[in-house]
Amino acid sequence: MSSDLFDRLKRAIDKYEQRCYTENDFHSTLASIIQPITELHLSDVRSFLLDAEADLELIDFMVSEINKREEYLKVISQIKDYMQKNNFS
Repeated sequence: MSSDLFDRLKRAIDKYEQRCYTENDFHSTLASIIQPITELHLSDVRSFLLDAEADLELIDFMVSEINKREEYLKVISQIKDYMQKNNFS
């Protein structure tokens, strides 16, 4: 992933964790980060992030507002773990 996209993802995660971003802000930012990932060697990253975005979509429609932040943080934790395991951190 280009360093610019990775930096945007890290900033979005930080902003969400610090409560500067709403769920919608984070979800929109993640979607905008995924779209430009077109390099073949990054297809696994794109696939993982698309799955994470799908999880967020499901949370948006299926989880009550009271529990939404907790569920988003679980997905964010998975993203952070994936990025760390794949040396994007």
